[in-house]
Amino acid sequence: MFKNLVPEEGTVGALNLIVEGGLRIALNPSFNFSVDVHPSIKYFHSFIPLTDFNGFIFGVGFSGSFRFGKDPDAPEAVIRSIKFGEVKLPPLFAAMQSFYAKNPIGKVTITNTEKQGISDVRVSFFQKGFMDSPTPTETIPELKGGDSREVKLLASFNQEVFSTEGITPLTGEVIATYSYGGRPSEQRQSVSYDLYDKTSVTWDDDRKVAAFITPANSA
Repeated sequence: MFKNLVPEEGTVGALNLIVEGGLRIALNPSFNFSVDVHPSIKYFHSFIPLTDFNGFIFGVGFSGSFRFGKDPDAPEAVIRSIKFGEVKLPPLFAAMQSFYAKNPIGKVTITNTEKQGISDVRVSFFQKGFMDSPTPTETIPELKGGDSREVKLLASFNQEVFSTEGITPLTGEVIATYSYGGRPSEQRQSVSYDLYDKTSVTWDDDRKVAAFITPANSA
């Protein structure tokens, strides 16, 4: 509406065409800081003799934002709520493969170093090259802040243990998975030991005799 465009006629209305478009480009140089760029273009056309403002109008806007907190993917933000106690394994024997699947090869103490509890704690043992998958040992529904738990380790070796000769030094892993504050996490602790071939055995535990008894022997 133009009040003084035609004084003798009073207020005059005008028909105008306005077309506008724009983009939003977001740049995130870090987890905490982001910059937005807003380029835009507008076309204005008046259908009256006043055409001074007809044409294109270009504009660029900028905005920035800051987010508090730590990047969950940053190395320093990785959850490390469990502390492993010293893990020692005795020499293991390929001939005792079936025995180790049901009888502990060793034990480890895990401690929750947080003030809050961690949940769904699952501990397993894995030996690359001699296991098809980690051997689960124990599941702890909840480990309160500062609490410790001793966990016995089992080992389900595959047939590859029978291909070794003499004494084979190995390095296995104790694996602990758990949830802290709703976030899943995993920690691993390496442990070294010796694996003796199938011709070696020790009878320090009478229960190991069962590893050599087959259905054919008991018939």
